[in-house]
Amino acid sequence: HVGPVWALADDGDGQWLASGGADGRVAVWKVEDGSLELDHLAHENGVRAVVFSADTTQLATAGEDRAARTWLFAAGQPLQLAKEILGHSAPVVGVEFHPEEQRLVTAGEDGIAKIWNIAIAESDGEQDAMESTTAQELLSLTGHRGGVTSVQFSPTGDAVLTSSRDGQLILWQTTSWK
Repeated sequence: HVGPVWALADDGDGQWLASGGADGRVAVWKVEDGSLELDHLAHENGVRAVVFSADTTQLATAGEDRAARTWLFAAGQPLQLAKEILGHSAPVVGVEFHPEEQRLVTAGEDGIAKIWNIAIAESDGEQDAMESTTAQELLSLTGHRGGVTSVQFSPTGDAVLTSSRDGQLILWQTTSWK
């Protein structure tokens, strides 16, 4: 990275560590020997958050450019964009995968957390390429009076916890969203 590193995430198995920085880059490191596996320009501006999916096949990033993205991750391969996540009016500062479903939650400095469908559709040859890489917004969680600073799914995925610059934590039950 050139400049500050703003985000770190491990894969949960002790094999990989991802970092995101003010330079807009995401890097993935092998924990075993500290070697750099890949370095990728992920956002036009800084990367504020990075996280691995539970099965380590995807990486999600959140950026100063008001976007989040999911990337297909495989050792020895460059990152491949899976989903573009657009819909916040301010930087996206937090991101978290649902523990079981193809869902993602994002935290925005616009005061909103959003739930997204990130399922990767099978291409039928006729589907517009933009549609296939754009995530579908499922729900906006509004209730904070300041920027949302962090988001976290519960281990079972039946709740989301958000924190905010307004000093509040809100626990959102997800059972009614399905």
